[in-house]
Amino acid sequence: MDSISIAGAGPTGLALALFLKQKGVTPYIFEQKSERVKLSKAFGVNPRTLTLLEETGATERFLQNGRKMTALNLWRNGKIVLKNDFSEKKIKYPFMLVQSQEDSERILEELLLEQGVEVDRGKTLQKVSMEQHGIRLQLKEKESLQTDFLFGADGAGSTVRKSLGLSFQGHKVEDAWNLIDLELELPLDRDDAHIFLLDKGAVFIVRVYGDVWRVIGNVENLLEYLPKETQVGQVIWKSDFGISHRSVENFNYQHVFLGGDAAHIHSGLGARGMNLGIEDAYVFAQLFAQGNVEAYNTHRKPVIDEVMKRIEMMTDIMRGQSFKAQMMRKMTPILPFAFALVKDYATDFVLGLDHDIKI
Repeated sequence: MDSISIAGAGPTGLALALFLKQKGVTPYIFEQKSERVKLSKAFGVNPRTLTLLEETGATERFLQNGRKMTALNLWRNGKIVLKNDFSEKKIKYPFMLVQSQEDSERILEELLLEQGVEVDRGKTLQKVSMEQHGIRLQLKEKESLQTDFLFGADGAGSTVRKSLGLSFQGHKVEDAWNLIDLELELPLDRDDAHIFLLDKGAVFIVRVYGDVWRVIGNVENLLEYLPKETQVGQVIWKSDFGISHRSVENFNYQHVFLGGDAAHIHSGLGARGMNLGIEDAYVFAQLFAQGNVEAYNTHRKPVIDEVMKRIEMMTDIMRGQSFKAQMMRKMTPILPFAFALVKDYATDFVLGLDHDIKI
C-alpha cells in the first residue's frame, strides 16, 4: 500500500490521520512543536465538523467536553438589534460547540493513540523534494524519509508550500486586532455570543468556559465597550494580531496536497478556519480511499474561494471603515426586517452549512 505522511499535528493534520485510520490507512504524522500549544484563537466547532467526525468517535467526546452556544446577538447603542437563534434550525446539532483548540487537538490525538498512531513530535521539516519514485522529506534533525504522498497541514507559514514554491495569493487587512481572555461578571446571556457594533469597528465577546470570556475587537481599550455593570477579574491571556486573506493557487502539486492554514487563511469571523481545515481533511481522506486524490483541488478550491469571499464581506462590515459598513450602522432600525429575508442563509454560514460536500 502507498505510504502517506502528514506534516503538522494541528486540528487539520490530526483529523486527517484519524479519517485515514478509519479507512484502514495508517499515516505517519509529524510535528515541529514538542507539545500542544495551550493558547490559540480557534474555539468554535460547528455542526458540519461535528457531523464529519461522528464515525471517528471524536464528536461524542467533543460534546462531553465543550459547551453549546445557541445564539448570536448583535448589539447597537446598548440594545440587541438582531438575535440569531441557532436552536431554531432543524438539524442534529443546532448550536456551535465552544471548546479550546487545545482541547480539540487533545481529544483527536487521544483517539489516534488508542488506534496505534502516535504523533512524532520535535521533527522540523526543512525541505520537500520531488523524486522519481516518491517524495523526499528532509528534516532539521539530520533525518530524511521517503513517502509516496504528503499532506501539508503545517500552518500559515507552511514549509511544504514554500518548499514547492507555491504562491499564497491574497492581501493583508490593515487593522490591528486585539484579543483578551479574562474572567468577567456581566449582564449578558452566558450561553450566547455577542457582537457590539461600534461606529468605527466592532467588539465580539463569547464565554469560553466557567467565568472566562474571550473579547476580540479592532478598537483600543476593548473592555470600555462592555456593559457598565461588568466586573473585571483576572486576565488569562492577551494578544494582538493581524488578519490576512490568502489561499494557495492549487491545493494539489503532483502527490503533495495542502489543507487548513497551509492552504487558506482568513479572518476568524464566522469561526470557519479550523472547521474548514477539518473539512479539507475529510474530503482528502475520502478521495484517498477512492484512489482519486487528483480531484482534491477540484473539490476544495472553489468551495474555499467562495467561503472566503463571504468572510471578507463580513469582516469589512465589522471593521466599519467602508461606505457599505457605515450604511449598515445607519440602517440598524430596519436590520431585523432585512435579516428576516436572509436568516437561513446567514445561519447556514455561521454553522458551516452553506455548501454541500459531494465526493
